[in-house]
Amino acid sequence: MKSYIRILGLATIMLFVFTSCYETEGATIQEQDTPAQARLEQAEPMQDAPSQSISWQDAYAERLRYYALQPTNPTAAEWRFMLHDINQDGTPQLFLVMYYTGLREHYAVYSFANGETLRLKTALGLGHEFNSGIILPPGGATGIIRVMANGVIYRYDMMALSGTTLSHVANGTFSKMADVFALNAFHVTQEEFEDIFGKRDEKVWLALHEITEANIQDIVFGQLLY
Repeated sequence: MKSYIRILGLATIMLFVFTSCYETEGATIQEQDTPAQARLEQAEPMQDAPSQSISWQDAYAERLRYYALQPTNPTAAEWRFMLHDINQDGTPQLFLVMYYTGLREHYAVYSFANGETLRLKTALGLGHEFNSGIILPPGGATGIIRVMANGVIYRYDMMALSGTTLSHVANGTFSKMADVFALNAFHVTQEEFEDIFGKRDEKVWLALHEITEANIQDIVFGQLLY
């Protein structure tokens, strides 16, 4: 009888331990799998969802609306923009300029690739300049030319787009008083100067536009570039 009782007691203990282990293991599996599965479902994109794309117009419009809300220094200055296709590949570049009573800070130039705006690198040192602006090269050539006036001396800087860099190509100066022309620090004739930078009285300037919703619609989405 005692042996029977001992066997029965041992069986009861084993059953209790087995049941406890099963419940504990089941609870552990449930605690680990449920949150993990939820995270996977949240993180993994839908395979059948259509790919999202954004146009350069939408990207530039978003960038301009962002700048329109940013403060300026001095506070009386205002953000303006220009739009021009530097390398004539069908996608223009966006120029951000801070303007204040003739003072223009060519703040940044953006291009568009792979669905996003990219700020171009430049070695030109775009900074605060009075009486400056950007003109188009003669003959419909690619690139842009920045013109700065300092008294009777005018400086021309030609730039070209290479990848994500706005590279300096050539510079020229001329004296309005003496009609002395130079190209990359070498004296040249007026004809040689104008072959590179165009005639002084035929400049095509890139216009500065205020950042307004009307201008965004007309110039960015309407592609009125000049």
